[in-house]
Amino acid sequence: MRLAGDYQVKGRPYFADKISEHLAAHVDEKSSISLIRYFPQPTATTPSNEHVDTGLLTFIICAAVPGLQVKDRESGQWIEVEKLVSPLEDMFVILGRKMELLAQETPPYFTATEHRVALPPDTERHSLLFFLDVKQ
Repeated sequence: MRLAGDYQVKGRPYFADKISEHLAAHVDEKSSISLIRYFPQPTATTPSNEHVDTGLLTFIICAAVPGLQVKDRESGQWIEVEKLVSPLEDMFVILGRKMELLAQETPPYFTATEHRVALPPDTERHSLLFFLDVKQ
């Protein structure tokens, strides 16, 4: 896969400076990458209680170990993300609180995703996340 920033014109990157300037103008310094380790526990546990993220978007590399759950807005049921995607191959995107700012213009399409991590007994999980935040 090639990204727009890879294309060159006369041997020089054509989009790289434009992309960098655009991102610098809009992406907040609070954007971050995190690696989270959930330690195994003797009983089923919810080490990450239900919550919504505060930024714009959270990108998650889906783990081989189940545990990430999202709440269905209509039924209130918790759905295992790893049953919806291919672990270690797919990325899952969670909408953050700032996405709800868009919901004021386009209800109810963009609302924050309520989610949690719920682990079976004696299960260890690693999560790689990128939290994208934007300047207000």
